[in-house]
This record gives sequence, structure tokens and C-alpha cells, in this order.
Amino acid sequence: LGAVAAGVQYYGTDVSPETIAGCGCLAVDLGVQEMVTVVNSPAENADPPKGCALVFTSPPYFAQERYRGGKQSHTSYTNYQDWLDGFLHPLCRRAWDCLVDGGHLALNVADIRNRGVCYPLSDDTIKSAVKAGFSHVETLRYPIASLGAKRQGWEPVLVFRK
Repeated sequence: LGAVAAGVQYYGTDVSPETIAGCGCLAVDLGVQEMVTVVNSPAENADPPKGCALVFTSPPYFAQERYRGGKQSHTSYTNYQDWLDGFLHPLCRRAWDCLVDGGHLALNVADIRNRGVCYPLSDDTIKSAVKAGFSHVETLRYPIASLGAKRQGWEPVLVFRK
């Protein structure tokens, strides 16, 4: 909806066929289907168009977020290092490949604790993006509703420039 309101093309991926169908129906209902492309693909395997000015994503937080339907990254990459190598690093490289020079990558991702282990997703995402060639520009605070005493009232949005 943000891309449509801004009058720009939108390309998105999702592994859930139900989500893809819902996005297609929404685009038709709004009469903007020519502005919207949503493909059924894991983000790390997607082939986004070249010449994008912005890539914005909130990738799954390793094994923290488990969605319904489709091939999920937490089942494809069952340990953290495999998830970094098989999901996060390819995601950053694909973003680099599709962005114009000076384009931006913004990722909403937060550190997690899973089964007593802390996973430094923010730091590892910065390392992955920098390894792909990006410069870390800033970290924004995205306000979220409190999810209990264990979570702060915001999550980082990491912003990078190609």
C-alpha cells in the first residue's frame, strides 16, 4: 500500500500462496495491478528486477517467526550459521544486485533469544550487508507495541546505501 500511495512500482516475494493470492486480489480491488508484482518465492531465491531505488524488508528472525504456508527459512536452515549463509547473505547480495548506485536497503530486524540463546541478528545483518558492498548509513527506531517485559518498544531498521 505504501508503494502504491507513493506511485511507484512494487515488487514483493512471499512463500505463502495464500498471501500471494491475497495481494493479487488487493491490487485488483484497488485497480493497481499494473504497479504490483508479487511472486511466490523465498526471498533468498527471488530474482528482483534491476534498477530499484529501494529494497525494504523485514526478514524472518531466524527461528523466531514461523509463518504458515510455503517453504520457510527456519525449516530450510535449521541452525543459525546455515540461516546466515543460506538466507541472510544471499538476501543482501540480491538486494545489491537489483539496486541502482546510491539506492538504499532497509531491513527491519531485531536480536532474538530462542531457547536460551541470544542471536545477534542486527550486528550480523550489518556485517552481511557490508560484506555485500553496502555502507551502513543509520539505524532507525521502528516503534512497536510492547510484546511483554522481554521486548523494548521499538525494533531497529538498518539503513544501507549502495
